[in-house]
Amino acid sequence: YLLYQRIHQKKIFNGSMPGTDAYLIKERVARINDEETPKILSSLGIKFIIVHLGRYREGTFKNAMDIVGEIPDLSKTKGLKLIKKFGEDEVYEIIKESRGNKT
Repeated sequence: YLLYQRIHQKKIFNGSMPGTDAYLIKERVARINDEETPKILSSLGIKFIIVHLGRYREGTFKNAMDIVGEIPDLSKTKGLKLIKKFGEDEVYEIIKESRGNKT
């Protein structure tokens, strides 16, 4: 986790310890392509998601394929907007919902 923090100079969300409230939230948002995930992350003040797709392919995320069931395709997930691709990494902005706007 420290490596990624040093690269993008941002706080990281997924570094929680089992048995903590933060870990319970992490479990709720494990399905990154679930349309509730952006809402939950936005409510926590999180503005961006960095997805390391290569890690899903390699199976280096613990239980990643079990959690998602496939390499996540976030292009159709409401509340996310693709900002940039870097090789096998994608950066999405979390779009806050507003009245009359569900994206």
